Amino acid sequence: MKRFGLPAIALALLLSACGGGSVKSPDFEPTLESITISPTSATVGSGETQQFTATGTYSTPPGQSPDPSQCDSVEGGVCTRDITGSVTWTSSDTDVATIEAGGLATGAGSGTTTITASMDGQDSSVTLTGEGLVLRSLVVTTPQAGVGPGQSTTYTAQGKYSDGTVKDVTDSVIHWALDPSSLGTIAPTTGKTVTITAGTETGTGVVTATTTVNGQDISGTAQFGVGQLTSLTIDPASDAQPVGRASTAFTATGVYSLQTGSSDTFELPVAASWSAVNAVGTTGDAPSLDASCDTVVSTTCKVAGHAEGSVTITATYEGMSATATLTVTAAVLDGVQITPDPASATTRSTPESDDLPLGSSQTYYALYYYSDAPGTPLDSPRSDADKAAWSLSGTSGIVSIAAGTDNSIVVSADAQGSGANLVATAGSFTDSVALTVSAATVDSLVSVTPSSVHLGVGRQQEFTAVGHYSDGTEANLADGQVTWRSSDTTLATIDETTGVATAGTQPSATPTTITAMLNSDSSQTATASLYVDASSCSTPLLAADGATAVEGDKAGICLLCGVSDPGYVIDADKTNAATINVGVGALDAYRSIDVTATSNDAYTVPFAAGSRPAFIISNPNGPLVLAQVLAQIKMSTLLNGAVQETTGDLVPLRLDLLGIDLINLNETQALVSFKTSKPYDGLRMELQSGTATALSSLHVSAACATSEPPIQPASGIQSLEAVGTSDGDTPTLEVGATLALIAHDYTTDAELNAADVDWHSSNESIATVDAAGVVTAVGAGTVTITGTLKDSSSCGTHCSATQIIDVTAAICETPLRTATQDIEITSDVSGLCLTCSARDLGNVVDSLPQTYGSVFLPVALLGGSVSVTAEVKPPYATAFPAGQTAGFVISSTNGKVLTAELASSIVVQTLSEGELTGDSSDSTTPLRLDLLGASAVGSIGDTAQPFFITTTKGFDGVRITFNSGLLSALSSYNLYTACAKGPQ
Repeated sequence: MKRFGLPAIALALLLSACGGGSVKSPDFEPTLESITISPTSATVGSGETQQFTATGTYSTPPGQSPDPSQCDSVEGGVCTRDITGSVTWTSSDTDVATIEAGGLATGAGSGTTTITASMDGQDSSVTLTGEGLVLRSLVVTTPQAGVGPGQSTTYTAQGKYSDGTVKDVTDSVIHWALDPSSLGTIAPTTGKTVTITAGTETGTGVVTATTTVNGQDISGTAQFGVGQLTSLTIDPASDAQPVGRASTAFTATGVYSLQTGSSDTFELPVAASWSAVNAVGTTGDAPSLDASCDTVVSTTCKVAGHAEGSVTITATYEGMSATATLTVTAAVLDGVQITPDPASATTRSTPESDDLPLGSSQTYYALYYYSDAPGTPLDSPRSDADKAAWSLSGTSGIVSIAAGTDNSIVVSADAQGSGANLVATAGSFTDSVALTVSAATVDSLVSVTPSSVHLGVGRQQEFTAVGHYSDGTEANLADGQVTWRSSDTTLATIDETTGVATAGTQPSATPTTITAMLNSDSSQTATASLYVDASSCSTPLLAADGATAVEGDKAGICLLCGVSDPGYVIDADKTNAATINVGVGALDAYRSIDVTATSNDAYTVPFAAGSRPAFIISNPNGPLVLAQVLAQIKMSTLLNGAVQETTGDLVPLRLDLLGIDLINLNETQALVSFKTSKPYDGLRMELQSGTATALSSLHVSAACATSEPPIQPASGIQSLEAVGTSDGDTPTLEVGATLALIAHDYTTDAELNAADVDWHSSNESIATVDAAGVVTAVGAGTVTITGTLKDSSSCGTHCSATQIIDVTAAICETPLRTATQDIEITSDVSGLCLTCSARDLGNVVDSLPQTYGSVFLPVALLGGSVSVTAEVKPPYATAFPAGQTAGFVISSTNGKVLTAELASSIVVQTLSEGELTGDSSDSTTPLRLDLLGASAVGSIGDTAQPFFITTTKGFDGVRITFNSGLLSALSSYNLYTACAKGPQ
């Protein structure tokens, strides 16, 4: 088919329509117009953070208010959205500050940096000032101290900085003060550490350390008390905890009298010595103290009992002591954690998050922690009341859960995304794992393709590993996912990363085994067999032996068609190749190369009947596809310049992929050949024009007077593939259309040569099938096509397969065809339009319903139009009678958009001897809108539709005119058929 794309130009008609009111498209999608960042400036010290937010302002339909459903906020007719998490955040100087994807900036040094948010071509920036490492406060230790009159104690001040560190202040002086100052004296009054000596006055006060940085005072405080220690207390006096669990913190407090004999007191925490023992009557392991108070003085202490009963806790300070009691109860559940590791695992992780490949499942288990065995998890709870309950929270639809064995839970990854959480709840304790479902991963190797290949000496073949993914799909694996090996490197080597195998120099009937090993799981392997064959071109035709090569027969008007360098077919340089070019969709066009041999010392002409001549070819634009290539290539034998045999219905062409020639860069070559029944002295390679998806160029590297194709036995036929239809769908053809079938090998699923298959139609009045497996629709109905292996010696019960095909009547009952009538088809362009055109109009009146002509008309072009007219030229017996529908079958590459709303832009007319006899713009012969829903199925596709009128007068021609329309209209059309009689 002939296709042409023309960009949509123009807004003229749209602009002219704007004055009469506003038009709101139902598909309007707001676009980002600007970005605003908040705050507009900020200052941070090193280690401190600053959150920035980005707000986007979005467009609204002309003349319309914003749609609230498309905005986060609408104020003053302006649509805004919070796009903080969608923009790209950058910092111009990361030595000053860095910024995360969510807009959180972190100070790193001093200076200024520009913070920028960008998205969809818009950006905005603000300034962030970095102060470097900044002193934020002073920390004074000891925080509380009490002494008797005349006694002394020390205080130390350190700086707490912006990054959270506490360290000595080295770049400023620390000043000390006591309030009230009458409580004691400070010596020295400046510095890191000072000593305060109490006077005779009793009471409590505040010690303040102050330093000045850049004119700002920064300080810290502590308590100071002067009095006579009279007693010691512990708070709380009692506590109760289960075995193994640490108590609440006990605090030692000194009670001071303000003066001897006075009842006025004050209290301050004191750094006491702590001890704990089992009380009388309690047996078992001794209690333990927290490290912060075990053998060191501390104002607080936590104690854990390890036997049910009571523990006596004692705090001692300056000769005084106090006691408290800890009641130890039975051990209880103290926590739960989630692990993906079974009990048999050597180590068991407890991740905060987990990433699951799409389609996979993961079993999670609960670990139970009890107070009497901290840090030692149990696989099972000690009671049913402690058993974990499983649930999901967060984003729904990403994962699902199902109960596993022994209270485990199985999580299935259902859809890619994040934000889901697996939650285990046991008693009052919970644990969760944040779950993300990522793209599916390979969990096993299915096969290697091709599974078996024959290569000529020195040729290359790329192998591909097929993997089974966690979501159940299968796909080819990329380079680097597997490692390749060859079992016999003397026969063939293989690149361990790319899978490109290179055949050696010695043919062998025994293959080397090609193995792919999955890199993520070395236990997963798949294999293929590689055979090294002798050269398939057993009698090359070379100029050195007297052979000649010239451009051969040609046909069709085609500006892009031609043959270049035909002599390269017969030279000995493998880096050269002749080229045949044909334009896609050109009507009945083809070009060819003729190679003629003369007798010499190497061979005598003519070559005997029964030989198999061949060409070595490749596609410079991609892979060679059997069905398409066989439909376009013809090969003939010549004798004294006259054609002897030509591949086709009765003489099937065989194609064998040879692999990549090492010298010939990266084109996969193939041997095309056929078995002759007549002698010959020359060969012809012909390339015919095809559809846009087929070959447009062909490289011809060599001509072979005789050949020996690789032996590739088929194991059977698995299926017949209908080219261009989805798996499982019954293909549908319109009468006159064609469809190629491909037979697939039963074991490897590889494409089989059509020449190795006998093809049969169950009803040739409905459809025929040729030797290449090409089906031609003849009449309406359902037909079964059977493909059977010619060699049934090793296919067992799998020697044949079938394909059912539905054939529908042609949507045009009486097409205008040059094959049966003298038809003239013309086009006309009106209006000022340099880019308006109609081309390949011969396809509109040819005998192939799937080919088409093309009309191009820019949208919104004022007054432009293109007309196409097909007329029967006199003399003719009778004109077409009135009363039947007539017009054109057309479509657009943009889909089925030829609806009643566009009917006014398309006019269909009938003519008689050049005069109008019907016009769809006239109410007497309107466009048959009821037929627009009809679909020309099959090879044309389901976007083609009939634009017909019902005639009221006889006619000998039909015309269709496309008028320029609005921006929403079409700019290009395909014309399949000019029709003199369609559906009634």
